[in-house]
Amino acid sequence: QAFARIPLQAPRVGYLSSSSARLLRTPEHLRDDLAWNMCRQVDWRATVQSACERGVRLQVELPPGAVLTGLSRRVLEQGTVIAFDSARLDTLQSLLHKENHPTL
Repeated sequence: QAFARIPLQAPRVGYLSSSSARLLRTPEHLRDDLAWNMCRQVDWRATVQSACERGVRLQVELPPGAVLTGLSRRVLEQGTVIAFDSARLDTLQSLLHKENHPTL
């Protein structure tokens, strides 16, 4: 109920649900998914596989921690998985540049 009062907009980038491994596009679906993820099991493996099938080759885990980084490395074998907490800023910038300009 408390989450229902928070205004949301349609995402500017793809949002993959970690419980259904599906792409969500509307604020209503995002709100429901974020709220439900607090009380149901997530399927991280299927979510990472879904991202890979959509062309994702770089995953940066935001703080705190790096638990998902280790789990994701087992699935995203053809990409780069890194935890923000353990990365240098210039490394992250280089990886993002490479992802946005793959032929350079």
